[in-house]
Formats: sequence, structure tokens, C-alpha cells
Amino acid sequence: MREGRTHECYLRVEDDLHQCKIALSLLKGFHVQADLRAKNPLQKEWSVDEERLLLSLQEGHEPELLTSYKLARKENPKLFNKFVVSEPDLRHHLKELQSNPALEYRYKLLLKDVESSMQEGTNSIHMAQILAREYHKPLPKLHKNVVIKLQSRNGNTGVVEGNAKVLSNHSPHLKSMLQHVTANKYEVKTIQLSEKDRIFDDYPDVFDVFHPSNVSRYVEFTENPQLWTDKEKAQEQLKSLKAKQNTAWEEFQASLQMSREQYVSQIKEMRDAEEEILVKGLNKCLEDDVQHLKYLHQAHMQQELQRMNNRYDVLINDVQDFYNSEHSKLNELNLRFDENERVSAEQQVADAEYHIRNIFPDKGLLKLLILADVLRDPDLRTCCLQRISARVTKFYMSPELGCGLIRSMTISELLSMCSNQQLLTMGQGKGFYFKQELFNKEVGYRQAQMRETYASWTLKDLTDAQIGEQEPWPRLLEEEIQRRRDHTNSFVSIDAQRLNTQLILLDRDRRTATLIKSHKYASIVGTQARQHSGWGKWYWECKIIGFERSNGCTVSIGWDAPRTNYQESYVPGLHPGEEGAHGWMWTSDGLLHHSGVAEDVFMTFDRDDVIGVGLDQDRKLLTFYKNGQQITLLKKKNDLKLPEKYFLYPSICMYSARSKQQVKVVAEFCGPFDCKVPKFFKPYGSGSAGDTAGKRSDGKARPGSA
Repeated sequence: MREGRTHECYLRVEDDLHQCKIALSLLKGFHVQADLRAKNPLQKEWSVDEERLLLSLQEGHEPELLTSYKLARKENPKLFNKFVVSEPDLRHHLKELQSNPALEYRYKLLLKDVESSMQEGTNSIHMAQILAREYHKPLPKLHKNVVIKLQSRNGNTGVVEGNAKVLSNHSPHLKSMLQHVTANKYEVKTIQLSEKDRIFDDYPDVFDVFHPSNVSRYVEFTENPQLWTDKEKAQEQLKSLKAKQNTAWEEFQASLQMSREQYVSQIKEMRDAEEEILVKGLNKCLEDDVQHLKYLHQAHMQQELQRMNNRYDVLINDVQDFYNSEHSKLNELNLRFDENERVSAEQQVADAEYHIRNIFPDKGLLKLLILADVLRDPDLRTCCLQRISARVTKFYMSPELGCGLIRSMTISELLSMCSNQQLLTMGQGKGFYFKQELFNKEVGYRQAQMRETYASWTLKDLTDAQIGEQEPWPRLLEEEIQRRRDHTNSFVSIDAQRLNTQLILLDRDRRTATLIKSHKYASIVGTQARQHSGWGKWYWECKIIGFERSNGCTVSIGWDAPRTNYQESYVPGLHPGEEGAHGWMWTSDGLLHHSGVAEDVFMTFDRDDVIGVGLDQDRKLLTFYKNGQQITLLKKKNDLKLPEKYFLYPSICMYSARSKQQVKVVAEFCGPFDCKVPKFFKPYGSGSAGDTAGKRSDGKARPGSA
């Protein structure tokens, strides 16, 4: 026998033919039954109940944390599961809970719970009172030292009390009346407002403006003019509170979920490690024992694995139950203590809305506006206008807006607060009572604004808006597009200020240019550029009248980007201009210069050839023509696509390898042309170039642009 522990196993066979029980002893030189309670990863995790206990002892000045913890563990070992813990451990975690920023939200929730528990449930009672409250917080009342007697034309009378100082601050009219009234022995002043006064004789209907209910609402407003501001502040506070609460709660939930997954993963790793040890040990037994016990060994191994899995399944379930309980308890705490602040903020919003509805009801809103103009109260007037403008389509046909007591300035301000769509809706209706010229003036102002806006848009923005059919003023949109299509018949020629006079000789007509120096690239450009915001299809020509390609001469024709220095030698299309932009140039030796590269297009031209250049700004395409025929420069492409943003000058570049060989070209921008202008194209000099017509890039006027 080999030394080692023995493990007794039983093989039982019971059926109709056999009935036996075999007792065997196997050598077992390993031990895998570890204390899972000590290996439990939750030993390092602190529960809500444990932290609540620590905080309550801290608040209650309990000197011995360890003693109290052991008593709590004795009552509930599942919640207080740390069997190996010391007083310093408890103190350390209490300090970490208070100082660790990652535990700040958890600490606040638990601290609120502990404090509320120590207050013997007062917080819960207060919460129940808030939740059960069905009335609105009353507005503050001021000392009443003014009695306003009211009388309307139809015989309605009444008395309204108010505060003299508040009424004087809000209404210059009431202030004037109060200054001429003497208070009685109770220091109360009495004034009278009547629709039968002479100042109202010229008005056929004042709409019972001095009705007691209407004036009472005004007095209530003067005592609380900050209602709108209070409502907005409360709404902002509620919004900020919700955002902060949601962010903190989401982060806390994510942290809790991450911790849960981490511990479950650790437990699974522990299970896998122990499973590996168990399998290896039992396989060793299989090697050491006799072959005929193999089946018993397999049965034993499966039994052990099942037992182990059961133990770990229980442990995993404990972890899941623990975190489900944590989530539930913390969620309850979060809802309980944040609900107080949220309910308070919502109550403030509801109170403000309630009082606003009482002071500014739809039925009496226009009358209140009339009263505001009569009393010259700017605050009341502004509040009324804000509420009316929000739903102006409901009020604009009301006869009250035609009341003579309402100033034109008030109607104008109301119209200015309306959206474009509201003005269009009002314009489609008929029969509103205020002055038509006030409405027309506001509409005209809005249209002028839109004209300025449309003028600042790019052509693509204008056409996209026209296709979308969402703009409120489609006629103005069409006018701006048509304005850009109109022609200005500006003169275009070779720009004498953008060439090197030491390399090029320019004739007086500024159409003919001659290269006078060899072994230098010399370029010329037109006086007018085209850019991405322009519109139309444009054509210009270049005729080569002095040129020998066999003698090392080249001519490039096309478009170039703006440059800072035109005196240096450069090749358009290969050398970048301002902001790194390149041009598009077709050369006489069959190359296309663009984007800094030279691409072979296998199409050449020579002396006496007429090269046409087309720019389609509507489709952002370039085309080239030779003696009136369109040329395919790129394979399967007749057109060259331009980028979304571009700024191009007509350009010609010349080079000669011999000193006595002159290169001479004639550039024609305005016509007449040697070849027929392509269909739908116009002479390059017959239309404006938008912002660049008649101007240099440096802001100076171009020659011939006057």
C-alpha cells in the first residue's frame, strides 16, 4: 500500500439480475475542499448595511466599531460577512468612504439615510406631507393701505384693496392719483377708477376694463411681479437637479454593475482553477489504481464536480442576491431623498404656472393688456405680450386689439414678437381690428431682413432652400437667385498688373501677349475671376499665333488659382497658389496639369489652333475645345469636376527653349470669337462674377472694370 489518505467509495448495482454492493478504498493524496467562506471575494466588498452601521456609529459617537460590528454579524451573518476584520479595518474603510471621490454619491445617500433615521422619522413625515399636499402655495400678502373704488359703464361696482407703494411703483397713473389723496385716520387712502370719466368719452367700448376681478388680478400682479422670473429660475433649478441626479446615478449604477461582473468573474476563475486541481488529482488516482476501477473513478469524478459546481452555484447566487439587494436598497434611498428636492422644485414650477394662469387667463388676457396700456405698467404689458404672442393666431382677430386705448407701439411690439410663420398665417386671414399699416410695416421689416440673409448665402444654399420649399418668403429667394443671374456687361482682358513685364510684352489692346525671354515660364491671367458662389456657363478663347512646338516651345491654357506673387516664374496647375490651391491647365505637348501633377492626355495643339475653355458653374465642370470641337482630355470623361469651393482666373502659361523663338497668343474673353460659342454658354466677359467682378483679390479695382 502507498502512503496517503484513503477515500471510501461504494459501487451499488441493483436490478432484476444483480444485487451487490462493493466497498472500495482509494488512495487520495490531495485535498481540494477549501474553505469557500475565507475565499469569498465579497469579503473585500462592503455592503450598504455595513456602511450604514459605520456611519451611524460615527454619528452616535460609538467608541468601539468592532464590538458593534460583531454583534451585527451575529444577528445577520449574511449581510455582515467579514469574519476576519479588525478595528483599524473598520476605521480605514469609514475614512475611505468619507474621502474617496468615487464613493461620494454612495456616501451622500447613506449619510442622508443615517441622519434621517436619527431624526426619528421626521423627514419621512415631512415627505408624506409634501406628497399629500394638493393645494398651491399662496402668494405673499402685503399691507393694504389703499382702497380702490371701481365703477364701470354698465353699472358694475366694487372695491379692491392694495399697497400704495407697490401700486405707485408700477403705475404712474395710480401714483399721480395717490399723491393727491389724503389718508384717513387709519392711514388708508381711497381712490376711484371709473369708466365714466371724461378721458373715456371718446371710446365707444372700453371692454369693462375696471371690472373688480380684472383690477384685482392687476393688484395681485403688482405685489408679485417676479412670478415669471421665479418660474424660470425654478425650472432651471429642476433641470439642473435632474441632470446632475441622472448623471451621478448612471455612473453609480455602472460602477456597481462593473463590480458585480468583476466578482462573478473572480468566482468563476476560482471555480475553474479548483476544477482543474480536482480533475488532475482524480486523474492521478486513475493512473495509480487498477484499470477495472476506471468506471468507478469516472462516476466519482462526476460526483465531485457536481458537488463543487453546486457549492459555487450557491456562492454565485449569493453574489447575485447581494448585488440585487444593494441595487434595490440604494435605488430606494436615491428615490427617497432626491424626491424631496425634486418635488419641491416641481411644486415651485406648478405654483408659478397656477398663479400665471389665474392672473393671465385667455378670456381676460386682452383686457389685461388694455389695462396695462391705460395704467402705463411696462411689466404687466410685457407679460401680456409674451403670453399673447405665444398663441397670437388665437387672438389676432379679437376686437379688443382694435381698442383705442391700446397704443400703436404695443401692437408693433406684439407683431415683432411673432414668428415669420405666424405673420404669414395672420396675413392670410381677414378682419383683424388693429391698423393694417402696422402689420405691413412689420412684414416689410422681416422681408428686408430676409433679403440681407439671402444675400449672404452661397448659391448652393439658395438653390437647396428653393428645392426644399421650406422658406417662408419664396418670392424673395427667387429674386436673389435671379439677381445673381443678371448680367453686368463688364469688360475682361489680360491683367497688366498680374504679369512679369521682363518676361511678357502686352499689346495696348490687352488681348495679345508675347513671350520675350527664353528658359523661363511666364504666365498671364484675366482681370476677372470666378468662384464657387457664382452662377452660369462661361466661355473664352486663346489663339496661338507664334509658336513652334518642335523647337522646345510650350503653351498651357486653362485656369489658375490666385497667387501672392505674380513676378516669379511658376507653372499653373503644378505650383500651388494661395492656400495651397492648384489650377487646371492643358498643355500643347499633351499633358494636363492639375493638383500638382502632370497627367498625359495624348491630345496636343500647335500654331494657328484656337483653344476654347468652358466653365459650367451650375454643375461645377470644366470643358476644353480645339477649333470648335469639344476634346476628351481624361479617359471616358469630357468634363473635369471642380471642388466644392474654388476661385479661378483664366490663365495662359508660355515657355521657349530658344532665345530667338517668340511665343505669341491672343486671349479673347468678350468676343467676337473665331469659333462658335458652345450651346448655353455665354462670353466670359458678358456677366458678373458675383463678389469678384471688377475687383482684384487685394481689393483694388481692376483695369477696365469701370
